[in-house]
Amino acid sequence: MNVRHTLARTAMVTCALAAFPLSAMSADFRAVDHPVQGSYIVVLKSEAASLAGEKSSAARVADVGRQMTTQYRVTLTHSYDHVLRGFAVRADDAALARLLADPRVDYVQEDGRVSAVGGSGQVSIKANQSPVTWPLDRIDQTLLPLNNNYIYNKAGAGVHAYIVDSGILATHNEFATRISNGYTAIAAGGTNDCYGHGTHAAGSIGGATYGVAKSVALHPVRVLDCTGAGTIANVLSGMNWVTANRLAPAVAYLGFSSPANTTVDTAVAQMTNAGIVVVASAGSNNADACNYSPGRAPSAITVSASTSADAAAAFANYGSCVDLYAPGQSITSSWIGSNVAISTISGVAKAAAFVVGAAALYQQGNPTASPATVTSAILTTTTAGVLTGVPPLTPNRLLYTLSL
Repeated sequence: MNVRHTLARTAMVTCALAAFPLSAMSADFRAVDHPVQGSYIVVLKSEAASLAGEKSSAARVADVGRQMTTQYRVTLTHSYDHVLRGFAVRADDAALARLLADPRVDYVQEDGRVSAVGGSGQVSIKANQSPVTWPLDRIDQTLLPLNNNYIYNKAGAGVHAYIVDSGILATHNEFATRISNGYTAIAAGGTNDCYGHGTHAAGSIGGATYGVAKSVALHPVRVLDCTGAGTIANVLSGMNWVTANRLAPAVAYLGFSSPANTTVDTAVAQMTNAGIVVVASAGSNNADACNYSPGRAPSAITVSASTSADAAAAFANYGSCVDLYAPGQSITSSWIGSNVAISTISGVAKAAAFVVGAAALYQQGNPTASPATVTSAILTTTTAGVLTGVPPLTPNRLLYTLSL
């Protein structure tokens, strides 16, 4: 968190509040790094929505949101009723001050910017390939050398994977027959992927050639734009949709990252409470994963990246918030541009995609397992102590799928 920015914004809001008699009842104001100017997330107190009468939770939150947006002349952009009790608005400083003074408001957080986690590469067209790519070859065996095989006992049939990222190229040959309903928080383009990050993840999760779980249903949840950028407000909207519309058993891939954000962490907890297995990237900053969301959220399975030489990737985040490693360097998977396009890229989000596929394998055989049970199954079957260069306080555990 940029302390100078936080102090400056807090001081500005305090000055604005001074003009209003309700300032003594003001809610918390939470500044973030890289804010979206004029955009805020308003979180209500637990009892606030009950004032709207005997309606469903979603209807009550929506009613309060509409009341406040009319009363304070702000623009409602998103409403959250499953991962948070609140909504997102666009507001000037005077309206922000009024929101902070409303006794129904718990806190107001600046909207922040998020981005896809790492990844750049060369697009190519699928041609002759060896029987298996190195990541699949690695995760079905405990030790090197690789044997040029990927053996699996399940394929994720009946499991629903929600890819919260940049969308998916739904017609790609790797998974075209298994794309299910989705959602977009981006104004234009629907759930189609114009950046590539989500399509690449979908291929690693459930692609016919590159995927761990080759029968899983894939749901595109688009929260990142054509540059791989997004906002906290849009991310929360996507997470809220998944929680409200989930089909069980469900696993969610969160392909974005931001500086530590308690609101995102709360949303992860609510997804887990709803029975969704949540897998997050540790981040590709070569820094402590505990400083980034959603990877630092306690209930998420947080993944860092390894190389084909069984080393911790140099770009990968580390620390006590990491749960395990999975292949994340030079990963070939589906791409945008054509229905047979592929790309080879690196990033910790690539590693997280393989763990999503692993969760789907386990969920096929254990469809009623809780997120905690799925997490335990994945972590207890990892290969321990085989990676080199693992930083202190970081678990030395590598994904292993054959026994799931």
